[in-house]
Amino acid sequence: NIECSGYRTPVKNLYLCGASTYPGGMVLLGGGYNAVRVVAEDLGIEPWWTEPDYIARARERKLVP
Repeated sequence: NIECSGYRTPVKNLYLCGASTYPGGMVLLGGGYNAVRVVAEDLGIEPWWTEPDYIARARERKLVP
């Protein structure tokens, strides 16, 4: 289902993350990190955490958005 292909779903307050979501199971913690960014955005919360080095490296390689 195209509506459930991202982290945000059509069901209010239901988010997806894990090995079956982008960027997949081979990028450890990538799906969870991306999902929490979507949750924070939906709640209007400014992220207080810094981007981990491994995420920055994956972003440089275009492995995460």
